[in-house]
Parts: sequence; C-alpha cells; structure tokens
Amino acid sequence: GRAHLRYWRWQRAARGLCADRHGQHDCDLGHHLTWAVDWQPTALATVPGLPLLWGPVGGATPTSLRLARWLGARGLTADLAREVVTRPARRLVGDRMASAAALVLAQNEDVARRFAGRGAVEVAPNVAIRLPTPANKRAIEREGPRRAVLVGRLEAWKGPRLAVAAVAAAPGWHLEVFGTGPEAEPTRRLADRLGVADRVTFRGRRPRAEVLAGLADADALLFPS
Repeated sequence: GRAHLRYWRWQRAARGLCADRHGQHDCDLGHHLTWAVDWQPTALATVPGLPLLWGPVGGATPTSLRLARWLGARGLTADLAREVVTRPARRLVGDRMASAAALVLAQNEDVARRFAGRGAVEVAPNVAIRLPTPANKRAIEREGPRRAVLVGRLEAWKGPRLAVAAVAAAPGWHLEVFGTGPEAEPTRRLADRLGVADRVTFRGRRPRAEVLAGLADADALLFPS
C-alpha cells in the first residue's frame, strides 16, 4: 500500500522534470516501463508532443477460481482486495494511459484484450534475463533427477504452493526455491504434507549472481505466477 502511494507521488513529482527534459532535448519517444502495472499513472503521458510507449504492463488477468485452493485464506483475501482496488483504478487511470500512448505493450493476451480499442496494443514479455551460453549445458549433461527452479517473492498469487504440488505429481524432479515472503512457511508445510520435503529446497534470499547460476544449472524455470 505505502509503496504504491510513494510510486504515485513520484510520478506526480516527475511531471515537470519529464517536460523539462523533453523541452531541452526534443525527445522522439518516452518509454515508461517501471513497475509493469496497468493501473498506475505515468508522468510521461502528461508531456505535450511526446509519443508514449507504455509497458510492458500487466495486472488485468484475474485469478481463476480453479486456482483459489492454492492461495490459502490469507492469499485469497489479499487477491480479492487487490481486485477491489485495481479494477476501478484501471478504468480511471489505466484506460487514460492506454489512450494517451502511441503503443501499449501488454504482458499477455488478457491485458491486450483489456486495452483493445484504446489504441495500438502489442503483446511483449516484461522480463528478460541474459544467461551464459549454453545456459543449461550442465543440466543437459546431468544424469539422475531433473531440477526445476522457482525464483521470486513468495506471495500467494505467485503460486509457490502450486509449484510444490506440481513437483509432488512429477516423480524424478527436484525443486529449488529462491526467495522469501509470507508464503514461505505455508509452502514448507505443504511440502511436508505431500511427502516431498526431501525434493524441495528453500534457498531463501540469495545474491543475484547465485540465483543466475542456479537458473543456468536448472532443467526448467517454474513460473506459476
């Protein structure tokens, strides 16, 4: 909550700076990609005569009811609260940003459909990581159990419980989890309950270099967000 308010205040404060920079340099394009949310404003939309590339942005994808069981009570409550906040904000702010943009980059097809008719929309991912080449050479050469990696903040909507359930249904796979968050302990308990605690390793918060090395050595990146 407080982070979103700081973000909003930051964008309001940046309006004058963006206009000044455009006036000094006669920019050809303004590209807003921070935070990748489709219901928050961008100061670049207020700069006269500056074409705006907005995105990749996302957030318009609702949680399927079939996935509610993997959120837990706290996660489901948080997800419902987020919908209550973001749906009207997307109508009031997101639609205005999309209409002001020369091009909207949507994280997925759901977001693209949400803003269709507001202007030009293309689908593009919002994350790219350059790994050593060949990225998974060691994984290809490794014999024995396969290894999946889950990287991210352990929030209910990012699906850590679903990831553990997937590993439980896939004998021969081991899961390494990089990250911390409120779902860490519930996910550990689920691994114990499903009998796969010996195949799920929680690494916690690790240095970026170590995380990238873990990705390069994995057979698969598991991303159930």
